[in-house]
Amino acid sequence: MNLQTVLGPVEVGQLAPLLYHEHVVLDNRQYPSLTAYWLPEPSVMAGELSALAKSGGKAVVSLTNQCMGRDVDALRAISAQSGVQILTSTGYYTRPASPPITDPVAVARTFRDELEKGIDGTPVRAAVIGEIGTGAWQLGAFERDLFKAAALAHSDTGAPIATHSHAGR
Repeated sequence: MNLQTVLGPVEVGQLAPLLYHEHVVLDNRQYPSLTAYWLPEPSVMAGELSALAKSGGKAVVSLTNQCMGRDVDALRAISAQSGVQILTSTGYYTRPASPPITDPVAVARTFRDELEKGIDGTPVRAAVIGEIGTGAWQLGAFERDLFKAAALAHSDTGAPIATHSHAGR
């Protein structure tokens, strides 16, 4: 069985050991409540993953989706430089870092397209639906619609869903 990485499909046995909830590229500085959440430039991250490879790590799942500064070109370069396979994701993060959801079915279609066709006109396909986030506030219509969209995309594709409770709630 193969899994989709940013460099193409890879036999699942070639991906272990794998770190499941990582961020290889991330930049939330455009959102006032999330300005502390960003990572240094790709060359720094390539060095970090090279160190992981030297210690035996083979792969990471980068749960930085389209609302968190995902950059598939940077992910491809970091993977090639470091020798670590990177699986990337599709999804929306928390309410402050995501566009409003007026139609969960349309959002699910976007997630499905990134899983099956590619991201932003590239051949890079997502392997995971996530990081689907909630916040330090009561769940509302956005979260209901986001989880519905993620569940619909999962139902259509079988892709796993990764969630995140921002601020531990």
